[in-house]
Amino acid sequence: YTTAAYYVLYTVTTVGYGDVEVRTTEERIFACFLFIFGTFANAAIIGKLSKIMQAHNIKSERKARMMETLAVMKYFNIPKSLQQEVLAFQNHILQHNVGSSYSKIIDGLPLSMQQHIGLYVRIKFIGTVDMFKAANKE
Repeated sequence: YTTAAYYVLYTVTTVGYGDVEVRTTEERIFACFLFIFGTFANAAIIGKLSKIMQAHNIKSERKARMMETLAVMKYFNIPKSLQQEVLAFQNHILQHNVGSSYSKIIDGLPLSMQQHIGLYVRIKFIGTVDMFKAANKE
């Protein structure tokens, strides 16, 4: 079985044939461990690279969204102080992925309960914005 396992792992891990000749059972067992370790190392590296690329795409999308918001506010001549507040708020939402986290949690609840929770969360969240802190809570 050792020889069979060796050749299966040798082929599956795409190491190739004939580079280093393995003759004894101990060498085959050691080579099999190296194949498995190499496979996990490759998986980890590919996973990290995928994560980096995905993070770059998310940052690009956030930046595009912020630029679009800014363009709309400039078009309507929104005062600079309000623009900064809106952009800070939107940046917070985008960075913390509040929307996606929120929707994953409440999707399984009944619609009326989702609406009540949504209203409560929005009211509470709006209360954290400087512009609305002084507003009457009722």
